[in-house]
Amino acid sequence: DFLRHCYRMFRASLDYFIAYLGAPDEHGRYHIIPSLAHEQSRLPPIPGAGAAWGKNSSYDLGILREHLMHTIRASEILDIDAAERDKWKELLHNLAPYPVSTDGWFEEWEGVSLWKSHRHLSPLYPIFPGEEIHQDSSPEVAKIGRQSVLRFLARGSDGYTGFSFGWMAACAARMGMAEEALAN
Repeated sequence: DFLRHCYRMFRASLDYFIAYLGAPDEHGRYHIIPSLAHEQSRLPPIPGAGAAWGKNSSYDLGILREHLMHTIRASEILDIDAAERDKWKELLHNLAPYPVSTDGWFEEWEGVSLWKSHRHLSPLYPIFPGEEIHQDSSPEVAKIGRQSVLRFLARGSDGYTGFSFGWMAACAARMGMAEEALAN
């Protein structure tokens, strides 16, 4: 009963996301443009878009992927929206990949790796609070997760506030990095 009640919100949110994405590119990929990396900015700003926007942030992609997965599962449990579910699965399959640097960590946006310490660890969303990437992911994906946590640790905690330490501890724990989790 609870899921049936909440499903309307799942659908409304997903309908918004799909409208925001628009049509796929010439390769059939869906992109999030403009895309936000929570409270992050870069200089110089992009003409017409400012310093806080980019393409395919790992934060936005993680939220959309997770929302798609949960809405697909809810529609299966409730046995509704079968035709839409097939479209959602196609979208999930063709959503742009996470932006990963040549050094193997999540970037804030596609092609942008910031360095300054910041209280929001939004590029780590797919690890936590998202649930898509963890120590039991495929070896290649788990390596990206660990590299991403190490990159944020290397930035230092100068920009952190209280919640940043808990967020980092959860990310490190999810990646099986016990000492790093404990230190935070």
